[in-house]
Amino acid sequence: MSAAALMLPKPGERRLPGKILLPDGREICRTGATWKARRRQAWERDGHCCQDCGIGLSLEWAEIDHVMPRRMGGGWRDDRLENLRTLCSPCHRRRHEARPQ
Repeated sequence: MSAAALMLPKPGERRLPGKILLPDGREICRTGATWKARRRQAWERDGHCCQDCGIGLSLEWAEIDHVMPRRMGGGWRDDRLENLRTLCSPCHRRRHEARPQ
């Protein structure tokens, strides 16, 4: 498959600068700048705190978790703000260890 074919939108998909909107409503950040902005939005919405243990976090130390992970929601991730939450590293690690395989 050519590189040009990979760039074409799939049926029902809308490509906007920095993100893709899928027909089922999911959103994918396509660029590092878009993901950094979305990461900051989640961190600010969550009051700069881990949503499990409540510890305050700088943006640098915050980890942004996908509430519905890729493997549970199909092959694509969902980077909509409502599917993201701020966690500290220990809580994020525990969450991944607790997920069914």
